[in-house]
Amino acid sequence: MKKIISFILALSMLFVLAVPAFAADYKDTAKHWAEKAIDEWSGYGIVKGEPDSNFYPDRQMTRAEAGQIMVRLLKLTEKADISKLTDVKPTDWYADAVAKCVAAGILKGVSETEMDPNGTLTREMFFVMFARALGIKEEDKLTVGTTDMTTCSPWAAGYVNALLNHGYIHGMDVSGDKLVVGPTLNINRSSAVGLLDQTITTYAYEDGATIKPEGKGIILVVADNVTLTDVPAGTTVVTGDTKDVTVNGEAID
Repeated sequence: MKKIISFILALSMLFVLAVPAFAADYKDTAKHWAEKAIDEWSGYGIVKGEPDSNFYPDRQMTRAEAGQIMVRLLKLTEKADISKLTDVKPTDWYADAVAKCVAAGILKGVSETEMDPNGTLTREMFFVMFARALGIKEEDKLTVGTTDMTTCSPWAAGYVNALLNHGYIHGMDVSGDKLVVGPTLNINRSSAVGLLDQTITTYAYEDGATIKPEGKGIILVVADNVTLTDVPAGTTVVTGDTKDVTVNGEAID
């Protein structure tokens, strides 16, 4: 997989909107705050529920589950050699996802020989994985007010700053006029899906589609021969290992 690149457009120029093929029907998401996002990203096939028809939106997410989301989101195919990891067996359901996320630089081990795939994931860990997946660069300075970013780990702060500065993280709560980020708290499944939904407002996943963006967030293209029209100035378009992507009549290499 080639490096994911963000393109900042200078000018704008019918369109098929990128919509999921179906909506999920989980027994435990009705009236949940993330119900719409869970249905949408389930429709794309990026997140999935359990065999008992529940999604378990408030269950804490594991490192392996997060890796699987990134693999599906980006359609990753390249695998790294992870044979040195003592806690990931070739027969484990997550072995393929771990190998692909390691190859893409999205997921790193907790040590040279351990991945801790079944360990829970903190919010800052997921934010870093997500930023790496979309090619979002670290930013040294934070331009929004927060109550608890002093607790953020140094290795994560640059990525979390960037997500906050661009409005991709809305925080767990608001105290006065400041966001409560909760960087070291564990992230649950609904919050992970919520981050996808508020950041990636247009998801181009079908080859040959012509798409008019749905919102002002990131446009993520993971398909070939995609035409984007009426893209507003300043929009970030992220492409992976794709071919023949055209934005407002201009081809992207």
